[in-house]
Amino acid sequence: MSDALRALKNYFAELGADAELIPDEDVKRRLPLFLGQLYEPMRATVFGRPMHLMVAVKGQHPTPAELETHSKLVGRHLGPDVAFVLDGLPSYARNRLLKRRIPFIVPNRQMFLPGVIIDLREVHGEPTHQKPGVPLSMPAQLLLLRHLQNHIGHQPLALHEWAADLQYSKMSMTRAHRELLNAGLVEEAPPGKTVAVRFAAEGRALWERALPLLRNPIQKEGHFRLRNAHPEWGFDAGLTALAHYTDLAEGPERMLAIWRLSKTQTEAEPVPDRDTGTVVIQRWRYSPAILADDRRTVDRLSLYLSLRDSADERIQSALSRMLEGVKW
Repeated sequence: MSDALRALKNYFAELGADAELIPDEDVKRRLPLFLGQLYEPMRATVFGRPMHLMVAVKGQHPTPAELETHSKLVGRHLGPDVAFVLDGLPSYARNRLLKRRIPFIVPNRQMFLPGVIIDLREVHGEPTHQKPGVPLSMPAQLLLLRHLQNHIGHQPLALHEWAADLQYSKMSMTRAHRELLNAGLVEEAPPGKTVAVRFAAEGRALWERALPLLRNPIQKEGHFRLRNAHPEWGFDAGLTALAHYTDLAEGPERMLAIWRLSKTQTEAEPVPDRDTGTVVIQRWRYSPAILADDRRTVDRLSLYLSLRDSADERIQSALSRMLEGVKW
């Protein structure tokens, strides 16, 4: 028995439930492949109630948004009596799962099985500054995504350097820095004329901490017919971009991201519905050019945010594979 399962069994015993835990290979074969790589399915009987447990593989730390999507996908195959077993859960993630009523277990710490048992003891030492809060503004989100993906400097950059790089005013960057500070994503800057942005975490840890505060970059989208089949003003987005980063097939229409519509007025004609030869043009809340790895495709993290709410299992699997290619 693995350490994780031993801890889980001991936790059940502590709460007065002598739970039986049995690996379920049949369920693993039925689930989408990417879920089988993230979780080990188990059958359990807790206080006489049969359940399915999805035990996160060691080293896997799904975000609240990912757990919400995984819960919907697993529910289609196994029904409502499913709980996720995790080796850790920060307070902001716990609160989001509680709000969405997604069952979860953190052995020896917390258990949320509505209708069965709820044990939400406080765990000292957990970060308390990570709260869902108000979503970040686009300048703050852009600053964060730029830092995560492009690594534009080894030393912390000053706010005026960020303003120049992101094409925002110094005042906008000051407000963005204050938002990030209130969200616990950056550290307090020491007194002085120059304010350097120092992040409170790095890499995937920073991404996962910030994810509940990040928004879909798409402001609006519609169908268009292009006069020039190869426009220079758009970046491949949506399923077109996801096909670029993974082996997922492209969708029926090419998808392009832009920032301002003025560039398309003479080269793209809006149409009410999809038709032969039409494309989807997405208007983004920030310029995709700032984060793009090349001159034709939107960045991975913005693409993830634009598609993370999709209920399509193939898309969710492709998004997981795409994130593996991020150079944190």
